[in-house]
Amino acid sequence: MSNFFHDESYIVFGKPYKINEHITIRNPYVQEIIDMGEERYYRLVSALTALPQDYKAQLDDAGINFYEFPDFDMFYMLIKSWEVEDTKILFGEKLDFTKMEYRFHQDEKNPYVYIGYEDEETGDEIVIDNLVRIAIRNFIKAINGISINDDEKEIYNNDYAIRWAIQKARDELRVLKYKKNTFKSILTPMISTLANIDEGNHTYKSLQESRLSQVQESLRRVIMNRHYNEVMMGIYTGNIDPKTIDLKKISFFL
Repeated sequence: MSNFFHDESYIVFGKPYKINEHITIRNPYVQEIIDMGEERYYRLVSALTALPQDYKAQLDDAGINFYEFPDFDMFYMLIKSWEVEDTKILFGEKLDFTKMEYRFHQDEKNPYVYIGYEDEETGDEIVIDNLVRIAIRNFIKAINGISINDDEKEIYNNDYAIRWAIQKARDELRVLKYKKNTFKSILTPMISTLANIDEGNHTYKSLQESRLSQVQESLRRVIMNRHYNEVMMGIYTGNIDPKTIDLKKISFFL
């Protein structure tokens, strides 16, 4: 199961996740992603989930130290230009990131910065603070099969190490610049695999009509089941010592 703190049924059954009365995250259908354009969809996912350490070179070009730049500011920087026409696939049509602006919650005990705006119809304030940002990020990573284990902050012992990391990131960007098309479809291999195996009786049409998280969970189960069967075959044929295997960790029912 995706490494996510919330109820796993949201992933399996494709349920929307309501963060508060104004913000609910949809679990998109595969066909919706195809209609939007797969590359653009995953660019949106990246904008909603990226951390400063993912933009080392770009921030350095802007005179910003990625190691000290707040995650919340990175989130706002990346998402503020996305129009409702694109973000509606995940947030519906009521949430408009282009209207968001920095605001300050003045509380002597707990002052903090957030982004928000007043809804024109209701007059309610739409608020995204750092806790809401984290909830948005974690759920979107979960439905897209992105491990939250990758979120650990990179540690650098000195300024030299930081400069080395920035230069490495800059070199990687330079290589990508000369590639004609750096985007490779994520959906195509998943859909094609599930539609052409015996397990599950999936068809291309049924997969297009499924939620993205359901497709990813189905593929994960297939991989687990095949791995389990291969290990069992190895044990039965004497090629694998069962004492070296924790069968609970490879169980299909995890």
